[in-house]
Amino acid sequence: MERRNIAERYVKFYGLGYVRYQEGEGMRNEMLRAIMLGVGAGVIDILPMILKKMDRFSVISAFIHWVALGVIISYSSVFGLTGWSNGALIGLLTGVPVAIMVMKEDQKSVPIIIVMSLILGSIVGYLA
Repeated sequence: MERRNIAERYVKFYGLGYVRYQEGEGMRNEMLRAIMLGVGAGVIDILPMILKKMDRFSVISAFIHWVALGVIISYSSVFGLTGWSNGALIGLLTGVPVAIMVMKEDQKSVPIIIVMSLILGSIVGYLA
């Protein structure tokens, strides 16, 4: 059995759940994986935006949003949830404010934002 030099610690986060962090050689690989999951989700999210020729600031914002969420979902557990349910909840919680901001300009895109947040959050959570 291979011995890994990783010390995982869980820190209670305001009574809502636990945030996992690592020390040691595996931390870099875990962080890179989390960032890559976010990049993948970001690319999936911005492709329809690019095809609709949306504002470049909106596209960049959505991409950075998902890169950050890849890390957040990978290293957190809200209300003790893990996997896809944790990702779906975090995706939804961060997607609702975006949907509210967009609602003023384009009400048709609100359900799309919510559904994409749930689906992509679930996928990132499952793969994390």
